[in-house]
Amino acid sequence: MKSSILHFAKWICHCLTRPEFDSLLVIFLEVQGGSREDFAFKEEKPSPNYRDFRQDPVPPLREPPPCKPKLGLDDWKERLAAYQRGHGRALRPVSARSLERRVPEHCRCEVCGAPHDYLYLNDGAKRTQYRCKVCSHLGMIERHRQTSTTGFHCPHCGASLYKWKENDHETIYKCGNDDCGFYLDNLRRLTPDEKAAREANRYDPNYKLRYQYREYCIDRTRLKCRRVENAGAKALSSIRNSMHTLGLALSFFINLSLSSRQTRDALKGLFGITVSHQTVVNYVRLAAAAVSGWLDRRLPSPGETAAGDETYIQVNGTWHYTWFVIDCATRALCAYNLSDTRGTAPALATLFNAYGEPQGKDGVRHEFVRDGLGSYDNAIAAYNQMDCAAGRLDGLPALVGRTVVGLENLDSVSEEYRQCKQLVERLNRTYKFHTRPRNGFKDLDGATALTTLFVAYYNHLRPHSALKGAVPVPLAELDGIDTFPMQWEKLVELATA
Repeated sequence: MKSSILHFAKWICHCLTRPEFDSLLVIFLEVQGGSREDFAFKEEKPSPNYRDFRQDPVPPLREPPPCKPKLGLDDWKERLAAYQRGHGRALRPVSARSLERRVPEHCRCEVCGAPHDYLYLNDGAKRTQYRCKVCSHLGMIERHRQTSTTGFHCPHCGASLYKWKENDHETIYKCGNDDCGFYLDNLRRLTPDEKAAREANRYDPNYKLRYQYREYCIDRTRLKCRRVENAGAKALSSIRNSMHTLGLALSFFINLSLSSRQTRDALKGLFGITVSHQTVVNYVRLAAAAVSGWLDRRLPSPGETAAGDETYIQVNGTWHYTWFVIDCATRALCAYNLSDTRGTAPALATLFNAYGEPQGKDGVRHEFVRDGLGSYDNAIAAYNQMDCAAGRLDGLPALVGRTVVGLENLDSVSEEYRQCKQLVERLNRTYKFHTRPRNGFKDLDGATALTTLFVAYYNHLRPHSALKGAVPVPLAELDGIDTFPMQWEKLVELATA
């Protein structure tokens, strides 16, 4: 590519005079600076072989593969008979000049079974290789199989995997066999430019060519979703205003998505209730603390198909992330989490929150629709590993990831599950509508409080058009209560009972 651009530049200089080239250079500088928008660049498509995070679907072998099958110990006799018929004479055994040049008596050809009389040394003083005079097979006198210290073997070539990388969550094992069919196939797919880039840097990590296996060692006690610390009913009973005022504040702040200052002004202008904006924030945090534990116990379990995604929020000037899992049939939120990274741990904690601890039950299988974030690959693989360790025997994964990437259906999976992905994207848009008036959060506790109340509102109070005006998770105690403040009063009462 560099050489072709160089030739193109020389061709331009050859075709233009110096003043014409100066005029062209001015245009190029305008395009580079962004002042000229009437020039469109060629679309730069990423290489299909470029290294993107993905799990190798084939699990490793726990035992070394068996050796090549032998043709039988008496095959050498048939070969000797065929040689005598073809040449009119018998094939004589090997005549060694000295005892040191003889192959040990216990050694036999591993292909035709010829005894040591028809074998001769093939590597001189090393005395490690033999050549069979009957079938011309080259073998080892003492064949030693290298034992795997990791206990894993490549499913494509049988070579032992070595420990490549290790962190707090996982250990990555890699196949180092240069003759592995998986590696050679991936190497063959590289374009000439990609091969040249690898030749310039043999340790270039941009192309995943070798088989890898990830073994997860995540402490389950650390897989906890972010929650507001439960303050209980005593903290709510100590507020100076009535519970109806609390319900009004939550209605403006959550249902109508007003800011704390707008909520303060609405309470003063509509009902003559004087509170500060900090009091509104305190009410929200106390209500979220009271509702949090009750809400977790009533999060529904996902059905056959669920969708998950993460969205951005700003906390104290830095990006944080909110994770959701929504059931595609009932439209109910089944899990939520907040984190400062998009790593494996928060993704797996969200799956634990949705599906619970892996139980190892045969026949239990769920489909999880997600985008191309690599953390979901790690989290799904880790969940399935834990499920197998819990006693699952049917060999099927408990969670099956369905990846939907981009806006166009470029494959059958995206076409089939596009609707589920759009469902969770619309959920993120609704969540953004409730977070945008905050103009960012001062701390993660405030973001967690708002998200907790948003989930309670979305599941139990917000009518859904796809459900014909019903809420995703109806509560019998809320039947007949139509006003927002009274609904919040009853919800808080149920949570603190």
